[in-house]
Amino acid sequence: MEDQPSLFDQTIALGTLLKSFSDRDPQGHPSAGAAQAFRSWLEVAGKRSREPRYFADVADNYDIDSNSNRDLFDIFELLHPYIEVDDEDSETGSGS
Repeated sequence: MEDQPSLFDQTIALGTLLKSFSDRDPQGHPSAGAAQAFRSWLEVAGKRSREPRYFADVADNYDIDSNSNRDLFDIFELLHPYIEVDDEDSETGSGS
């Protein structure tokens, strides 16, 4: 699927979205769209991570809808460093 953004681009976009919600309404609950984007990212990113069990554990046990925007961003911040990004995935984002 060439029209699909790279994992690097998806991760940057999701991080920006979650950070924005966290800053605007830290105690509010994630929107349905943000929750779905996070769930999809967990599935894709987990397969490309050094620690897929971390992503699977969050997917299986973390109740997104009952936690705050800040909590969701914090979980994202904990997980994203474990992703293995190839050079071609980050061609537009190198040097970040």
